[in-house]
Amino acid sequence: MAAFFQDVNQLIAYLYTKEKTIPPLKLQKALYFLYCYYIKFYVNNPELEYSFPKELFQANFEALNYGSLIREVYQERKVGEEKFQKLAEKFQEKDFFQGKRKEIQLFIDDLFKQIIQTSDFMLVDRNHQDKCWEKAFKKGLGAIIDKKEIEREYSL
Repeated sequence: MAAFFQDVNQLIAYLYTKEKTIPPLKLQKALYFLYCYYIKFYVNNPELEYSFPKELFQANFEALNYGSLIREVYQERKVGEEKFQKLAEKFQEKDFFQGKRKEIQLFIDDLFKQIIQTSDFMLVDRNHQDKCWEKAFKKGLGAIIDKKEIEREYSL
């Protein structure tokens, strides 16, 4: 299995089971920080009894003025939330988060709750502290953030 979620829309569907509406910036920051902190806590962690996939989901993050962004998600969310809300209605939480996957559910729930409660400006400021974002941003607006740089920055 290449990633925990087959695609980012599965994770978004789950997030929408927690919140009926998610502002675009919060959605983008949630995806970015969930991706990064998943690496920190669940990839190459010698303290874990079992291993998880290398990525929470597959995506390319772009470095923009307000931080990291997944272009496809941005385009879809710009149209509205209906698609994601419908995906949430179909998401089978009990079937998806079984066994050791339950640990990842708790991780997502905890971090997502913190992100939702944090101001947009604080999330943007925190994102700007990441060297991987800064390095990509210096290459030009919309440059792809190197996944190896994210992994290096967030590894234990």
